[in-house]
Amino acid sequence: MPMWIDWTSPPIPDRGRIDARTTAELRSSVLSLPTEERAALAHDLIARADKITQAILAKAFRGELVPTEAELARQEGRDYEPASALLARIRATLAAQANSDEKPTRRPRASASDAAAKARSRISRRRTTAVR
Repeated sequence: MPMWIDWTSPPIPDRGRIDARTTAELRSSVLSLPTEERAALAHDLIARADKITQAILAKAFRGELVPTEAELARQEGRDYEPASALLARIRATLAAQANSDEKPTRRPRASASDAAAKARSRISRRRTTAVR
């Protein structure tokens, strides 16, 4: 059976003092170790830090650190379309276009001169906003 311990946190002004004292005592006890033991301790701490980093990254990629977009949408009462549904919809549209012998509609490509003109326009706008 688990045993519960009542824990009260010290007042905020005392926490900094307690942290500083604990850190100083820990540092002095580590520095009192022989060099080989200190190196082994440092190596162990680095290995643990690497494991913690990997665990945090794994949780982040699994979406366990923050709520997912689907969860947020449910909480906010809005629609959410998962990627699988979006892909299915795109495939269905492409299949319908292929079956109806329609050519997919595409935007016309901009010519090189159009792209250069847009770039010059952006640069001149930046210059005028920077001068103001």
